[in-house]
Amino acid sequence: MNYKIKIFINSFLLLPFWLLIKNHRNFELVSGDILEWLRRYHRLPELTYFNFIWLMTYHLPFRNVLYYRLKKTSITISWLYKRQCNGPYIACGDIKKGLFFCHGFSTMIGVNTMGENCWINQQVTIGHVDKGVPTIGNNVSIYAGAIILGEITIGDNAIIGAGAVVLKNVPADCMAYGNPMRIIRIKTDSD
Repeated sequence: MNYKIKIFINSFLLLPFWLLIKNHRNFELVSGDILEWLRRYHRLPELTYFNFIWLMTYHLPFRNVLYYRLKKTSITISWLYKRQCNGPYIACGDIKKGLFFCHGFSTMIGVNTMGENCWINQQVTIGHVDKGVPTIGNNVSIYAGAIILGEITIGDNAIIGAGAVVLKNVPADCMAYGNPMRIIRIKTDSD
């Protein structure tokens, strides 16, 4: 279907949804997510109805993040509009604003808390073992196929490399990679 026709149709379908979101108690989190997704796709980060329609129409993982934010209301909304896509699966405690999935295919997220502006790629597994679930800081990037398990902490600005198996804490401003996991420090502006 033509790009303009899709956007035109969805502009009518999504209007009640947009009005519900603007009055929802989690609107601050939703607006933070919208702005982060727009920034990641190099679009002008403005909280407009058109940008919302664009994300809902062309970025399926964004829907899952939105439905997670709306919690109980999302069941009705997803039934009225469109269902969630097959991943990412989000089942966790507290996730701050700005959660971004770059290809959310086959991604499972189960955390205690996750900070602001986290980037997660495809086929990532974050979850619990008998000892608990991970806590993830702000501005963390987790690349394709990474596995993060247990009651561990991933520090702010950390990078988890593709295919890494993380079973121990990762300090702030560090990169974890490989299996078995190795950690290297990332140079910061203050170094």
